[in-house]
Amino acid sequence: MAKATKLKDGTTAKEILDAANAAYPDQLLESYYDSNGKRTKGEGDTLAEYIVIEITESIADAVDDKWGTPEALDLAIQRLEAGQEDTSRVIGALYAMRERLR
Repeated sequence: MAKATKLKDGTTAKEILDAANAAYPDQLLESYYDSNGKRTKGEGDTLAEYIVIEITESIADAVDDKWGTPEALDLAIQRLEAGQEDTSRVIGALYAMRERLR
């Protein structure tokens, strides 16, 4: 069995993922990670999968750089906010297209 990923201050990837999962509709994030906070193959919610990927990659980068939880959270937040901004731009483009077609 794989060992749980821990940051330098002892916080585990699963603890961070569980916190995010508690805020996600129907707690569907948990279908994309296991009891050690490692990504798994879930299905049905690509947004949940994206969020888990961004969080787990941020944690992995933080572990590699020997960062603590605040820095790992900052990185995950930064990556998710970048995705949010990209999504907002795409939504804007779709609205604009819809308006041109009316």
